[in-house]
Amino acid sequence: FLTHGDFDHIGSFGEIAKAFKIETLYLPIGMDADTESLTTLQEAIEMGKNPKMKIIWLKFGDQVALDQKTNLQVLAPNKSGAGENADSLVLYGRIGLHDFLFTGDIDGAAENALPSLPVDILKVAHHGSDHSTPADFIERTDPKIAWISVGKDNRYGHPADRVVADLEANQTKI
Repeated sequence: FLTHGDFDHIGSFGEIAKAFKIETLYLPIGMDADTESLTTLQEAIEMGKNPKMKIIWLKFGDQVALDQKTNLQVLAPNKSGAGENADSLVLYGRIGLHDFLFTGDIDGAAENALPSLPVDILKVAHHGSDHSTPADFIERTDPKIAWISVGKDNRYGHPADRVVADLEANQTKI
């Protein structure tokens, strides 16, 4: 699953495709107009271990059954896009014994538009930027664990102190 066209979300795909025989690549319909990223991905597929890799475009309402016990619901995007943060793939589902919410790089307004669902493990949106993961979203979803994908001492200052404080106030383990 690739969430959208930003380099920090697709940049290592070529190396991964060379190292592993990927059967299926899932992409959000929100990046179907991102010709630059799609060209990069196609080149990586052709150079990878499986040049006949299947590509499945996902949009709001789709379901992805990974196995008999793992079914993911696509909560966003709902329209074509240029692969920007707002076009990110958002997935929700049960994996094993836990309910996961994967939010890509959507912002707080998009998070607040998501349905109220139980969340055990939240992949915090947009690396914990101050524009994501508002306190009311955290309270509503009540995640037990939050994963923040971020480089140490990154130039953007992610995660934002406010996001960390809001997660801690909710007693969410980071």
